[in-house]
Amino acid sequence: MLFIRDEQSDTTGAAVLFPLRDVLAVRNTVGDVTHENSRDYVWNPGSREILLPAGSRSCRVLRRNSVGWPGRRSML
Repeated sequence: MLFIRDEQSDTTGAAVLFPLRDVLAVRNTVGDVTHENSRDYVWNPGSREILLPAGSRSCRVLRRNSVGWPGRRSML
């Protein structure tokens, strides 16, 4: 998943196309770190969003509308 920070609401999250019934695992890109629900991400059953709380070990995110052209996203 690609997590995007919305600077207006100060939230960081990612969305899927359909509501999830269960999350099997959330891992970093290398696959050597498995993130924990409520510590590294927040997900509620039936939701389409996974949010990153403050202090999450998942730190690379995109900023929405931060630098560059309006409507474009740029890396942190």
